[in-house]
Amino acid sequence: GVQTCALRSEQRMAEGSQRGIASVVHGFGVTAAVQSNVLCLDDTSIVLPVGRSIAVYNSEFRNMSFLVGQGESDERHAITAMALAPSKKYAAVCERGESSGQVSVFHISQRRSKTLTCADLQSTEFVSAAFSADSKLLAAVGGAPDFAVVLWLWDKNRVLAVNKPGVSATRVTFNPGDIGTFATSGPKFLKLWRHADGQLKGWSPSLGKHREHQVYTDHC
Repeated sequence: GVQTCALRSEQRMAEGSQRGIASVVHGFGVTAAVQSNVLCLDDTSIVLPVGRSIAVYNSEFRNMSFLVGQGESDERHAITAMALAPSKKYAAVCERGESSGQVSVFHISQRRSKTLTCADLQSTEFVSAAFSADSKLLAAVGGAPDFAVVLWLWDKNRVLAVNKPGVSATRVTFNPGDIGTFATSGPKFLKLWRHADGQLKGWSPSLGKHREHQVYTDHC
């Protein structure tokens, strides 16, 4: 869990005076306490969190660029989870805030970002996120006390539906063959969801009569 960074110093002229500018050129290590903390863009590139920065590492050229640089990290909160869109063009980063959680969506190549929030939630974090198969929808699950399930049309920054099941969930995934259906799971919680008429309608899959005694660690 220890990360360090290499800095490059640049000399720039500003208003007739010379000043040094330090920028991050490489990060060592990876933040372990982040769900899905290594995302594969292609055969040679991965996205990973280093401290509170989000780096893109190319193993062929052995260089690193940053979606979120070290200079911006002081204003950012702790990263809790990441997700990659099926199009491989966008990455979602869940962050823990002081008063509310948020999900930032980054365009991988253009480095643009969009911040998604949800009003009327008491939770200060989102713990898991996932894109739909067409990369247009984003679902996330929050922490205590709401344990909310939120669905966004993320490019328009619009909340499509919210449900508060009141049970802790730790993973959300979309059905790859149906963009309107996704699943959430937690220690003693497994539920399928469908978005219809502005609502999230949930149901539990049939897993046998001893379902209440089962403990779920993950799903796909």
